[in-house]
Amino acid sequence: MALEVVLGLAVAIYALYYLCFVGKEPEVYHCSREGSVAARLARDLPILKEKFWPTPGLDNTHLQTLLGVVGRRRVDIEFETECFPLADGGELYLDWTVAAKDPMVTCVILHGTQGSSRSRYIRHVPSPPHDSINRQFLRKGVAQNWRCVVLHQRGCGASPLRVPKTFHAGLTADTKEVMDAIYRRHGATSQVIAVGFSLGANILAKYLGEEGSRAKVDGAVLLSNPWDFCSVGEQLSQGSSRLYCRLLQYEMNGYVRRHWDQLRQIECLSKKQLDDILSLPSLFDLDMYLAVLPHGFADRSVPVRVVEDNENIIFGLTDRGGHLAWLEGWDFWEEAWMDRAVVQFSKALWSQMPKRRLQKIHTITDPTTSPLRHA
Repeated sequence: MALEVVLGLAVAIYALYYLCFVGKEPEVYHCSREGSVAARLARDLPILKEKFWPTPGLDNTHLQTLLGVVGRRRVDIEFETECFPLADGGELYLDWTVAAKDPMVTCVILHGTQGSSRSRYIRHVPSPPHDSINRQFLRKGVAQNWRCVVLHQRGCGASPLRVPKTFHAGLTADTKEVMDAIYRRHGATSQVIAVGFSLGANILAKYLGEEGSRAKVDGAVLLSNPWDFCSVGEQLSQGSSRLYCRLLQYEMNGYVRRHWDQLRQIECLSKKQLDDILSLPSLFDLDMYLAVLPHGFADRSVPVRVVEDNENIIFGLTDRGGHLAWLEGWDFWEEAWMDRAVVQFSKALWSQMPKRRLQKIHTITDPTTSPLRHA
């Protein structure tokens, strides 16, 4: 009896704490000038005005991150793999979802560190209606027939490493080649958006900054971007976060093992043995050999973020959630907050696209399939 009372009291206290302190609206930063792209888009993004309520019991950052990796259901999706040749002789694998007729949205996905099209956080991005992953989006009637493609970085997933050159958080040349090609193929018949996860978000942000108005994309969503790698590095080397550091190093060691025949041709690795690299004491020592030295960096750089002076950026910061994990509701293994955010952004982007761009798309595709008709 006493145990039941204690448990009941604990549940009541947690419920009070949850209702009073857990759910909060995201902090939102964007250019407030009237008529700016960001201001217009923000008005069409209700998710940025709603409180984010993490799954009860999973309001801790580390629990969110862990369950985001192992708790979300991996959905079987049919892919068609394209071998995309690069100008320097390298090769990337592009995994395309099998789209239905005349998809109105082409979504280019950039994975995180050592991610791939098999990553759970990627498989919950909207895909064509006949895939089971899209059921929750169809219920809300906001995702209609997306064509998705996962851009694998050099050597990631099943992608081979054809030349002795690695990828890193600042390498945008490969992304530019792929985005140019995809826009040539599908830009005339669909909206093209890009979604970057973690490291992929940083690559995408740098690509957008370098290309500016020349970027071959109508809009982009960046999720869990590290932004400041020095600060992130310090956090990963402290306390319980060191576990993430060890896991990342384990994954990177697997990358080294798979591609050692190519990697050993890089000058800074040419006099090293495989065991020398695998036994490096930390992830940051490994990063020095795979990213900093091979690509000629003097040191790790600190990116500069300017939001409120740029009319094309909306920055949202939630008080809770994990890395690539904004789990909400009791069925957290299905849809997450970030999935809804991506879809809402695409829908808002449609409403703000220049008329000449929309007219170009509608003259080629069947207008009855447009998501604008179901807004």
